[in-house]
Amino acid sequence: MPRISEAAAAAGRPKPRVVVGLPVAVTRETAAARTSAARVFQVYGFLPSYRAMLDREKVEGPADVAIVGDESAVGAALQGLAEAGATDYLAVPFGVDGDGEAIERTRAFLVKLAKRAPRPELPAVVVVDPIPPELTKVPRQAVLKLMLATVLGLLAAGLVFAAQGEFRPQPEVRTAVAAEPRLVPTGVAAGS
Repeated sequence: MPRISEAAAAAGRPKPRVVVGLPVAVTRETAAARTSAARVFQVYGFLPSYRAMLDREKVEGPADVAIVGDESAVGAALQGLAEAGATDYLAVPFGVDGDGEAIERTRAFLVKLAKRAPRPELPAVVVVDPIPPELTKVPRQAVLKLMLATVLGLLAAGLVFAAQGEFRPQPEVRTAVAAEPRLVPTGVAAGS
């Protein structure tokens, strides 16, 4: 994140907002949470763009970057994200095998954090989980759920930013348009 901030400063622009989206589970069953995260998010370890990020972090898979633990550990991890430069956190709560209350506990904790008075040392929290877990027992459905959750989370974050006046109009871009369209030969004759 330092590169983004340095580039913005060099261009005379304000420090950008940085949204970090990671799976999260508030649970005492951390080993089970990592195992569940490895299964639920396994597809991300194979997608080239995500694989590149995981490789940069020198981790094997998504389970290694999932935020898991009790409230104190999850809170400390979010604090670490803020210290690294994250301005916002897109939470993707997930179920933990053997801990049927993990999703609800995670949501409740994140809502509690989000309701606290804004503090610059903590990123804003956007909780995303639009589809009940009982509807996504098939792995392909879980992937679709995660994709939808990400899109909805980014939309929600955008709405929050817009409400706070964080969006700034971009400079007008003008393009030259020819007065009349012209045909450009491609080397293929019609009818051949």
